[in-house]
This record gives sequence, structure tokens and C-alpha cells, in this order.
Amino acid sequence: MIDAPTNDERVSPAAIRSLAESISAELDAVRALAAAVDRQRSAVERTDAASLRTASEEVAQRSRRLAELARQRDRIATTLGLPIDQGMDAWIVRLRERGADAGAIEGVGALLRREASQTMRRVSIVRQAADRLAAHLAGVRALVHAPASATYGRRGRLASTDRSLAVDLRH
Repeated sequence: MIDAPTNDERVSPAAIRSLAESISAELDAVRALAAAVDRQRSAVERTDAASLRTASEEVAQRSRRLAELARQRDRIATTLGLPIDQGMDAWIVRLRERGADAGAIEGVGALLRREASQTMRRVSIVRQAADRLAAHLAGVRALVHAPASATYGRRGRLASTDRSLAVDLRH
């Protein structure tokens, strides 16, 4: 339960603006991360190992930057007396109870939440695709070095066969 606000708990518009700007910077970082993930996906689709390595490094760098911005946002929220473990919805309630206009935080927070969720879905999809590609390439490499009686099948698995060499690339 949130305590009733007192007059000395008022939040200045400058402090609200600082928090909103921090959240906005996070939103920009999420968008940059999404673009890097799209480049990573494109490299997977093209089976371009060099581009995939570069894009993966960029994704890691942008992820670190995003974590840094989240820590910065939490520091600002802490100085405003906001409970960082409760999230932005609780912050908005607390700020409004203290007489602050939290509309800017609410708007940019909703955008951040939506875009971060979409980006995390993309990251998951690209990671799965990269894992499948790696398994496929491992299977192809294994087949090249396998005896002539080996069969390459789904998910890069080799099986023995006495008849012929077959490649199943449908999956």
C-alpha cells in the first residue's frame, strides 16, 4: 500500500522531465537493438557468417547499452522515491498521488513496454533460427567427412544407410 503524500513529497516538473527523458533514451536504445536484430536475422537468412558475427557483436553491444540506460533510469526513479521493483505503472500512480503530471512517463513507458516486448520476440526467433542454421551446417560438415553410407537428415543428424546418400533440407 502506498502512503498518502505530504506537501514536501511534491515532484518538480524538471524531475519528471528527467525521468521521461531517461525512459525515452531507453526507447531509442530498444529501437536500435531491434534494428541490429533485424541485421542479424538477415545474415542468418543469407547464411553469411561474417555478417552474422558482426551483427551479433552489435546486438551484444546494444544490449549492454540498454542495461546501462535501465540502471540510469532506476537511479533517477530512486532519487524520486519511486519503488524500482514495482515498475512504471506503480511509479505513475505514486507520482499522480504526489500531484505530478505523469502523462509523459505514461506515454513513453507504454511505447517502451510494447517495443521491448516485440524486440525480445525477435531476439528469440533469430536465436532459434541461428541455432537451426548452426545445426544444419554442422550436419553438412559431418556429412562431408562421413563415410559414403551416411544420410544427412533433419536437424543435422547423420544416420547409416547401405543404399544411397540422401539430403533432406526441408526443415
